[in-house]
Amino acid sequence: MDNTEETNDTSKEINNPIENKCGCLNLCKIKERVKSWIELLFEPTDPSSIAFFRISFGILMMLDIPHERQLAAVDKRWGDPKLCHFPLIHSLRPLPYNWMCIVYLIMWLGTIGIALGYHFRKSCLAFVIPYWYIVLLDKSHWNNHTYLFGLISILLFFTDANATWSIDQYQGRAPKNPPFWNYFLLRYQVFILYFMAAVKKVDFDWLAGHSMEHLSHHWIFTPFKIFLTNRQIDFWIIHITGFLIDAFAGFGLQFKKTRPATLFFLFLFHTMNSRMFNIGMFPYVGLATMFIFCDLDWPRKLLHKVTRKSKPTSSDMEKMKVSKAKKCVVVVGITFYVFWQLFMPFSHSITKGYNAWTTGQYGYSWDMMVHAWKTSMVMVKVVDHNNGNIHYLDAEEWTPNDKWTKHPDTLIQYAQCAEKNLKEMNIHNISIYVDVWTSLNGRFYQRMFDPRVDLLRAEWSPFTDTPWVLPLMTELSGWRYKMKQIQDEVYATSNYSDVIFVADFPGMYLENYVDESLINVTLSVLQGRVRIRFPNNRSSELETSQTDHIPRRTFHEVHTVSQIPSCYMYLFFNKTLMDMGEYPEPDHPSTSNMFNDIRKRIVGINRSIYLIGEAILAILRENVVFA
Repeated sequence: MDNTEETNDTSKEINNPIENKCGCLNLCKIKERVKSWIELLFEPTDPSSIAFFRISFGILMMLDIPHERQLAAVDKRWGDPKLCHFPLIHSLRPLPYNWMCIVYLIMWLGTIGIALGYHFRKSCLAFVIPYWYIVLLDKSHWNNHTYLFGLISILLFFTDANATWSIDQYQGRAPKNPPFWNYFLLRYQVFILYFMAAVKKVDFDWLAGHSMEHLSHHWIFTPFKIFLTNRQIDFWIIHITGFLIDAFAGFGLQFKKTRPATLFFLFLFHTMNSRMFNIGMFPYVGLATMFIFCDLDWPRKLLHKVTRKSKPTSSDMEKMKVSKAKKCVVVVGITFYVFWQLFMPFSHSITKGYNAWTTGQYGYSWDMMVHAWKTSMVMVKVVDHNNGNIHYLDAEEWTPNDKWTKHPDTLIQYAQCAEKNLKEMNIHNISIYVDVWTSLNGRFYQRMFDPRVDLLRAEWSPFTDTPWVLPLMTELSGWRYKMKQIQDEVYATSNYSDVIFVADFPGMYLENYVDESLINVTLSVLQGRVRIRFPNNRSSELETSQTDHIPRRTFHEVHTVSQIPSCYMYLFFNKTLMDMGEYPEPDHPSTSNMFNDIRKRIVGINRSIYLIGEAILAILRENVVFA
C-alpha cells in the first residue's frame, strides 16, 4: 500500500511538466539576461567621453597636489620629526623629508602623464601608489574627496581612458575603443557618491536642520533672503534640498529625460560648494564626473560642430576579442568592487575600535557634512611618576589639526607620539591623560573620553568597542531648540555678549579658567545640581535655575553632584572687543574668492617646485661625491 502511494507521487512529479517547464524558463531567462549584461559590458564604445574625464581629472589632480595634498607645505607637514602622524597601519612611517618630496614629485609627474595619456597605466601607478601611501600615513587628513580621488585613480588604471586624445594613441600604444565596463565602473562610483551621501543624511540631526548652521550668512544665498529667513535657508535650502539632490542625482543622471534637469541642479550644487567651502578640487571633480553619464560620444560631437570634421560611425567601432577567462576575471572583479563599495560605508560594525560618537573614520563613510564639530577645550595632562610632577601640554604643539581628538585610535597614537617626544626631552615613566570637550551638531559641550584613563596603558582594539569612550548625551538633544532661543536673546542684548552650554556626567567635574578678557561671567544651571569650588576654598552649590558669579583670572571646578547629568551655561561679555570697538566675528562659513584662489595656487605651485628642487639637491649632496 505504501509503495503504491510513493509510485503515484513520483508519477505526479514526472507528469507535471508545466511546473518544471516554468522553473526551467525562469532559469533560462536569468541566464540570458546575465549573458546579455556581460556582452553589454564588453561592447566597444566611443572613447571620447572617458578621454575628456581622464584629461580633466589629471589636470585637477595636478592642481590638487600642491594644496590639498600639501606639497607646497611639505616642509611643515613632513619636515618636523616631532610632528605627530596618525597612520591607518600603526607601524607605517613616513620617509625622510627629502625623500617625501620625491614621493610627491613622482605623484605630480603621474598626474601629468594621466592628463597627456603618456604611458597611461604607468602614469596611473605613479600617481596611485604615492597618493595612497600619503593618505594611509595620516588619518587626520582624511575626508570624502580624498577617498573619492583615490578610488577614481584606481579605476582609471584598469580602463582604456587613453584610447583617444593621448600620446599613447599617437604612438600606437592604445586600444581603439574601450569596452562599456570602463564607463560602468566610473558611473557606478559616482552613483555611490551621491546615493550613500543621501543614505547617511537619513539622520535626525540632518533632516531636522542641526548639522550645518550659519551657512545662510554667505553672500551666495542673498537671493533667497528676499522671502526666507536665515534659519529657513539653513533648513530648507541647505539640509532638505541638499538631501534631495543627493537622493535623486544618481538616478536622475541615468535617464535621458531627467538628465538635463539633473545636470543643471548639480552644476549649481557644485558651483555653490566651490564658493562656500575651502574643499579644493572636489566641486570641480564633481562637475567633471557629471558628463560621464551623457552620450559617450558627446565630446566628439561637440568637436565636430567646432571643426566640421566627420563624425564617427558605428563601423568605426572595433570590437576586441576577449577570451572567456579574461571576461570571467573582469566580471568577478566588477562584481567584487560593486559589493565592496556597498559594504564599506557600513563596515563599522566590524571595525568597532574606530567608532566614537560617529562610526569610523571620516572619508569612506560618505557622511558628508552630516557631523558638525565644535571643540571648546583639549587638555593634555602628563603625570611624571619619577617626581610626581604634573605637566600640561599644548594640544596644538605637535599636531596639524584637531581631528585626532574625535577618535579613540588617534588618541592612542597621539599619546604614543607625545611619549616619544617627551623621552627625547629626558622625561620618562609617565602617564598621559586627555580631556576633550566637544559639541556635535549644536548639542551641549561635553567630554568625549574618560579623562581618568591613562592612554599609554589604555585598552584598544580595532575590532572591539572602546570602553573609555563616553556616550553622546542624546537624551539632551531636545535642549537644542531652547539653546538657540537663549542664544538669540543673549545676542540681542549686546554685540559683545556670548553664551556657552556645557553638560557633564554625574561624579565628574570640569576644571575651567576664566580669561581676563571676559567680564560679568556667570554660571547658570539648566538641569541637575553642581558644586562650584574656587581657589580660596569657597564653594557654592547650585540647582536648576540658580546662578553664581565666576571671578576672572582664576581656575574653578564645576562638580556634578546630582544623579543625572548636569547642564549649565556660561554667560559673559568680551571686554577686549568692547575696548577695541570691534564686533565679534559671527560663525560664518569659509568664503572662497576665485581670484585669490588662482593667486594662491600659482604661489603654491612655485613653492612646490622650489621645495622639490631643494630636496633633489640635498639628496645629491648626500649621495654623490663631487670631484
